[in-house]
Amino acid sequence: MRKGALYVYSAAALWSTIGPASLGDPWSVSFFRLIFAGIASARFFKPSKDLTLLGLIIFPFYVSYVLSVNTVGVTLAVAMLYTAPAWVSLVEKLEGRGSILPALLASLGVYLLTGAPKLKENFLIALLPGLLYASLILYSKKLLNEWNEEDLLSGNVYASVLSLSLIPLVKLNLRPLLSGLYLGVICSTLAYLLFYRGLKEVEAWYASVAATLEPLLASLWGFLLGERISLISWGGFGLILLSQGIAYKEELSRT
Repeated sequence: MRKGALYVYSAAALWSTIGPASLGDPWSVSFFRLIFAGIASARFFKPSKDLTLLGLIIFPFYVSYVLSVNTVGVTLAVAMLYTAPAWVSLVEKLEGRGSILPALLASLGVYLLTGAPKLKENFLIALLPGLLYASLILYSKKLLNEWNEEDLLSGNVYASVLSLSLIPLVKLNLRPLLSGLYLGVICSTLAYLLFYRGLKEVEAWYASVAATLEPLLASLWGFLLGERISLISWGGFGLILLSQGIAYKEELSRT
């Protein structure tokens, strides 16, 4: 279990670099990220209906997040994305495995960490990435009963094919191309390989809570670079850390 937690935390640390590395038009960055992720994952490709479905979750997850950011802004989009632990824990609780308290603390912590953004009229659009992220975690956990972690990277290949539909939205210049290269190789291939390895060792609800280390670290990098963190954001920081401790203790007691 400890090794699984370390893998998930390592993935979250890599994901925490997504913000600073995302330079240029969001659609272009997402397109190149998907393309380079597909290229980097191609050596692990396995043709399968199960893995095709994984790609059919990954692609709209990325697209819906860009739509969410463009519609409600970055802070609310991030806050709604991290409702995922609550959805994952609810599903697993119904199956007798999940734990609701640390998931709610983690989701609330991210909401406060982002400054407790006000809900907007169209905030429901921002819930879609969170639901898709939760679906990605739950479905990946199911696949790991039959497939190796490397095999799940096939989802990136299928998603990269679907990304060709974004070509009309792409602005070809160096910044998003380089961003996409880094994000595709490091944050969508290496990070997800680490995440899948961790997910194989722990329950999905725990992995979803552990992954909230990502926004916490992202805020910490900003603080170290001179950004100010509000009191309410520090409160969110504390809730996320509390959720990690509770989740780790509960998961450890079940293994």
